[in-house]
Amino acid sequence: MLGRLRTRGSAAAALARAFAERERAVDAGTGVICVDPDGVIAHWSRGAEQLWGWRAEEAVGQRLVQLLMPSTLVEESLANIARMTNGETLEGEVVMRRKDSTQVLLWAHRAPVFHRDEVAGILGVAVALDDKRKAYRALVESEAMNWSILRAALDAIVAIDQHGRVLEFNPAAERMFGHARESVLGRELAELIIPPRHRQAHREGLARARDGRPGRILDERLEATALRADGSEFPVELTITRMHGEPPRFAGFARDLTERVQAERRLAQLVRRPEP
Repeated sequence: MLGRLRTRGSAAAALARAFAERERAVDAGTGVICVDPDGVIAHWSRGAEQLWGWRAEEAVGQRLVQLLMPSTLVEESLANIARMTNGETLEGEVVMRRKDSTQVLLWAHRAPVFHRDEVAGILGVAVALDDKRKAYRALVESEAMNWSILRAALDAIVAIDQHGRVLEFNPAAERMFGHARESVLGRELAELIIPPRHRQAHREGLARARDGRPGRILDERLEATALRADGSEFPVELTITRMHGEPPRFAGFARDLTERVQAERRLAQLVRRPEP
């Protein structure tokens, strides 16, 4: 069933393992889907079978927009897939079609999963917004944050609370920064991965973001210097976003720029080198 997904490489394989691990834990009425970057369904959970009516063997291999979207929404859905393959995360209410041709109003969270600089797949978590299921809206958002993004992504992702204490530290963050997840939960992020000379600026930026004051820290792609557990520093590309709900929580997405910076330095040396 996951054959198409595995062809996308190690990120897709990690994504498949995350599905297998977490599918048992989510509510049976929560639909979990993965599509490849072309919009072809690669994974269809048991909850998806209940929510939409198709069995996994009927859904996998089908194009999502042709199977689930009303004809009036196909063009918009294709545009949304294109946005997600370019790195966007989408969430909100969406109308979709069941196997019996009835339409259902859902709340859905859809997020790309990256392998290096390419999207390996798109994760979708959806729940019906009738009276019985409204209580699960917060659960779906939490599940999406905790496993479809944090556990499967190969980028380092760290979540912190309003005081800067670590709430989540995904496997890629463990590898990048050299800290075990269990050793950092509840500790202040600034003391762990931010060089001492930048910690005060970090704390001031967090305070502005927490209070809703203007600043350049949120939803911007920044280049910064990070700190490993062994005390070495390295360049990263960093994006910080505020998560939904109160009290405020934030998630940071980081990529190691060491190889890129080294390549740029080598190129600069070649440019400066005089011709014989």
